[in-house]
Parts: sequence; C-alpha cells; structure tokens
Amino acid sequence: MIRAAIISLALGCGLAHADEEPKPAPPDASLEQLAMADAIAVWGERAGDALALIAAARIHAGFETRDADLGGQASGGEPSFKEPRDPDPAARLLAQAARMAGGDSALTALIEETRELFRRRGPVDGPHRATARVRGSGGRVTFVWAFEAGEIAQVYARGDGDTSLDLNVYDQAGERVCRDAGPGDRLFCQWAPARTGEFRIEVVNNGIVFNDFMIVTNRPARR
Repeated sequence: MIRAAIISLALGCGLAHADEEPKPAPPDASLEQLAMADAIAVWGERAGDALALIAAARIHAGFETRDADLGGQASGGEPSFKEPRDPDPAARLLAQAARMAGGDSALTALIEETRELFRRRGPVDGPHRATARVRGSGGRVTFVWAFEAGEIAQVYARGDGDTSLDLNVYDQAGERVCRDAGPGDRLFCQWAPARTGEFRIEVVNNGIVFNDFMIVTNRPARR
C-alpha cells in the first residue's frame, strides 16, 4: 500500500515521458517536494525497491534548481578523511535502481527514460542551490540570506548520508525561528518572516567525519 501510494504520487508530479519535453515543477513549487523525493529514496533503499528509487529520481528531474554562490562560511569542527560523495542523488539512485532491477526489461526502460529526462533539461531558473562541506565534530557552515516579509521562506539541506546534521535559522535579533535536527541529514525549514531582513542559516555536523551537503532556498540570497 505504501509502495503504491508513493509511486503514484511521484509519477504524477507533472513529469514527461522521454519523447516529450520535460515538465518542470511550477515556479512556486515547494521545496517539500525535494524532501518527499528523498524520503521515497530512503524507503526504496531500505526496501530494495527499484521502482521507488526511479520515482524519487523522476521527482528530481521535474524539480529544477540552479547553481548559485550562496556565500557559506565554514567554522569549527575537526579535520577528517573519507572518500568524497556527491550530495546530488539522481545518478546514484538510478545506478542503484539498475542493480536492483536485475535485468527486468520494464524497469530498465523506465531507468533509461528517466536518464533521458535529465539529459534533455536545458538552462533552469528555479530555486537557488549550492554545495558546501561541513567538518565533523561540531563543525558548522553559516549562510546569511535576505527574505521578504509576507512570503514563505524555505530552506532544504541534503547531506551525503554519512553523518547526522542540524539545520537552524535565526533572525536579526538572534532568535531561532526554525530548527530541524537529525537523526539523518535531510533537513527542511519553513517560516514566514514578520519583516524583510537577513536571516542566519546554520548547518551543524554532529558526526565525526565531514559531510558534503547541498542546500536549496526558494529565495535569492544576498550577503
């Protein structure tokens, strides 16, 4: 039942077949869709379900973000070593799905169709995203972004899966207005600013090794 619900939801998110033009999410689409995609991916990995992983990748194909210099400042923590991992999961999800598919022709065709969706995407004008590395043992990366009063502000962070992260948002008075904490490193904050101004967004690493994470915001940032 869970499987049927999430696959129906994911495949119904306005996504095109490979022989059509890709259909991006609407401009006001919530970053919660990215969080949903990652939740589906986690379920699929645990359940060994290739179709769930494909569904998660297809949501990412339809939700377009653009790279931006979001100005993160790293501080604290301890140096560590590990093999770097790409925090953007789409290619990894499809590779995992291909292994799980075991040669199933229908799943293989859907995987190739989803890869084609990514190949066909052109320049995008969506929410801003950036990648950063946060050191282990309490390291943090801080961003300072401006948000408009009366408009919903959203921030989503996705780590590389190796440590637990915290996401904290503070207003100009130093009051915390939103928090999302582990376990895990997929974090979402949403709030409605009472006045236009800058907010401090902090990503904190609770693990002992560094975490390469991607962070996305629905509003342009300025320092």
